[in-house]
Amino acid sequence: MSVSTVGTSTPVTAQLQWEIEQFLYAEAALLDERRHEEWFALTAEDLHYCMPVKANTQPGSSGLPGHECFGHFEETRSTLWLRLKRLGTGLVLSEEPSPRVRRFVSNVRITNISPAGEYEVQCLFILHRTRLDWQKDVFHGARTDTLRRADTTLGWEIARRIIHLDIGLVPSYNLNTLF
Repeated sequence: MSVSTVGTSTPVTAQLQWEIEQFLYAEAALLDERRHEEWFALTAEDLHYCMPVKANTQPGSSGLPGHECFGHFEETRSTLWLRLKRLGTGLVLSEEPSPRVRRFVSNVRITNISPAGEYEVQCLFILHRTRLDWQKDVFHGARTDTLRRADTTLGWEIARRIIHLDIGLVPSYNLNTLF
């Protein structure tokens, strides 16, 4: 069995790597299939879900002081639930008819394991979304997730997700898509 280490020499076994990868792949499938309530059940009560704006700053600058997630959106579990319920009404014109979405997740790395049992996981993603055969969006970037083992259908919950797009200006009709 292969073992690598992260952070403070915490072992990452091949089994742990596989479990987390399988969770991320299954989660992507739930979102692609618009099974939003099942996906939402994988989120922690203290969820923090955001997409910061990629700012073009001077070398050495840390961005906007005091703003961890000054961005396109910043959600808690309750605000994310409201967004999902709104998407399910059929009254969101930018989502009718429903877009076809495919998510690709790769380069999954467990970068830190806290003593409290939180797993920091970084991955890369590509998200293709088409609607009405002429609206085409491609999003790509990196995510940093904090995962915890939990009593969910997939055995994990998402406590934190920070989405970093590779571009600063989002050339899309909307950002209703979940990443």
